[in-house]
Amino acid sequence: MQSYQCSPLSTPEGIVSTFSQCAKLQKDKDLKKFVSVVVLDEIGLAEDSPLMPLKTLHPLLEDGTATTEESGKTSDHHRVGFIGLSNWALDPAKMNRGIMLSRGVPSENELRDSASGICSGDEDIQSHLERTIWKLCKGYFDLYKRQSNSETLKNAQKDEFFGLRDFYSLVKMVYGFAVQAEPGDQISDIELEQSIRRNFSGLDDLNPVKIFSRHFPRLKDCLKYPSPQCHPVNLIQQSLGRTENEGESRYLLVLTENYAALRLLQGQFHNHDPVVIFGSSFPKDQQYTQFKSSDKQIIYKDHKTHPANETTITDENCLTDIELTVDDILPLLHSLNEHKATGPDGFSNKILKETAEQISPSLCLLFNLSLRSGSLPDDWKISNIVPVFKKGKRDHVSISTYFSFVKYIKSSRTLRTSQNKRPFASKC
Repeated sequence: MQSYQCSPLSTPEGIVSTFSQCAKLQKDKDLKKFVSVVVLDEIGLAEDSPLMPLKTLHPLLEDGTATTEESGKTSDHHRVGFIGLSNWALDPAKMNRGIMLSRGVPSENELRDSASGICSGDEDIQSHLERTIWKLCKGYFDLYKRQSNSETLKNAQKDEFFGLRDFYSLVKMVYGFAVQAEPGDQISDIELEQSIRRNFSGLDDLNPVKIFSRHFPRLKDCLKYPSPQCHPVNLIQQSLGRTENEGESRYLLVLTENYAALRLLQGQFHNHDPVVIFGSSFPKDQQYTQFKSSDKQIIYKDHKTHPANETTITDENCLTDIELTVDDILPLLHSLNEHKATGPDGFSNKILKETAEQISPSLCLLFNLSLRSGSLPDDWKISNIVPVFKKGKRDHVSISTYFSFVKYIKSSRTLRTSQNKRPFASKC
């Protein structure tokens, strides 16, 4: 069996290569007793690839492989089995070349069987959690049906927000708490509430604890007096934190409209020496090599050990404590080079330098507002594509005549220079 993980970065060559490798496994074998199978996992994601790799499946699904160049015929050992796994149906051109097996929403009994399998590592705990598992199944089944009434999902034209992965993670977390508990003890109300909120938060118009409390009456007190440990900030800390006795945990996804949340998270976890890896929708950031480079950074950081006496960032270096003053900005304005080119705004460095005393208070307010909000003025954002006259004649445009304004914008460079003088900025 040869498995291929599909993604928006999949290529036709990658899929054809997987079929070829699978065919080699059954070469010189008795094909009546042996068959190789290609498994394309999450095949639907490959439809988003601009290279259209799934086009190569048309001949491969008909004959098992493309015909040989010499004879135009296909050898028997080239015909391999095929399984494609997807969360949604593909286009008819591919669906008609195979047999589709659709898996619907599982019943409560099927959920219970899956949950019991997750807890099968310890038979005593599995038996002890039997009633709890059944209630979790009923609570999830109820929540899954109720989410269809969510106005948020209706406005987004989505069918669901929570799914089986959330349920499985809920069961794993409850099982982890049961393993840590004393033999025969039930998990506490706080641990149950924490497990539910950790895995079913995010949909504001749906209260997961309230829904599960229909099956766990002891959770009704948590509705009136939520545990401080279940505060959103604490839940984020628990999700990103890592201890040896927690067992498996999910990676947290934080969705924001700007970088403000990133700064807040850095302030919360600065003593853990976090590493931030940036990406974007620009073509080079979407290349496979860039993703692999980011993966290596994550793996390296995940396995890197730190000496016990390593110096860590203290609370006083947190970004939330940064407050620029006029004294930080004034010397930078005085140090501007008068001979540099004038920007699109028409203000020369000489004017900025001579009026430094007057404009530095306003710049100070602007800089601090940008740091607190995580956003920049629109004029700064478009400056990267505004050409700046450098030399020669203005009616003769060339690369030497114009250059990007982003590296020389006075205000943003002054902000960056001021920020880099702060201890927190140097750590990140």
